[in-house]
Formats: sequence, structure tokens, C-alpha cells
Amino acid sequence: MLLLPLHKIQYTRLQEPKNSDYIQHTGTQMSGFKRISPADAKVILEQGNAKVADIRDVMSFQAGHIRDAIRVDNDNLPEFMAAASKELPLLVCCYHGNSSQGAAQFFSEQGFSDVYSIDGGYEMWKMVAPDWCNR
Repeated sequence: MLLLPLHKIQYTRLQEPKNSDYIQHTGTQMSGFKRISPADAKVILEQGNAKVADIRDVMSFQAGHIRDAIRVDNDNLPEFMAAASKELPLLVCCYHGNSSQGAAQFFSEQGFSDVYSIDGGYEMWKMVAPDWCNR
């Protein structure tokens, strides 16, 4: 599980019919991530070049994960950050879609330009896209 510093974040909802986009206001600078449904996340993955960062614990990841996902935790975070392209879409997955929001915000703050938090997490993903699950 990825442990990131918690921030008090105020979000403003943008007008976006497909995804629930959220941004953080930090003075004049704005950074953010997008919340995305598992169905819309699957579309992005089918287009290719997107990465999935799974922040769940080892046992949960081994029990099942999104195809080609990389399990990211505090131990391998520096390697992941160094190897991942910050321009390609990054989908962040957790258990139920809550912790992934904090991680998505963190990745956004680290310079990843197209970051998504998967709503419902892996629990929802495996119901919507079982053909994209490794077990």
C-alpha cells in the first residue's frame, strides 16, 4: 500500500460529462487528477500506452489485478517514478477508489500530466472488466 502525505485538499468540480474531473487550487497554480469510471479507464487502456499503478498490498495484488498493472509502494516508488513516462496516461487503482485519489494527486504533483483515479477501485474493476484481470 502506498503511504503518501495527507493534505487538506479543496476540490472544485469541472464540467465534464464523461469523467468526474477534480482540481486542487494552490494559489495561482493548479494541479490535479481526474476521477474515472472503470468502463472509461478500460477504453484508455485499450488505446495503449497507459500505465496502471496499483497501490494495494502485495497479497491483494497477487490475488488479482488489472492486466499489466505495476504494484507501487513506498519501497519501489523511486524506481517507478524514474521509469514511468510523465506524459502518458497514468491510472491509479486501490481497493475501492478512495486511497487512489490521494495517490493520483501525489503523482500529479510530481509532474505526471494525465492522471486518473479509478472510481470503485479494483473491486469495481473486476466486475466491469473481468477480461482485463490477472488472477
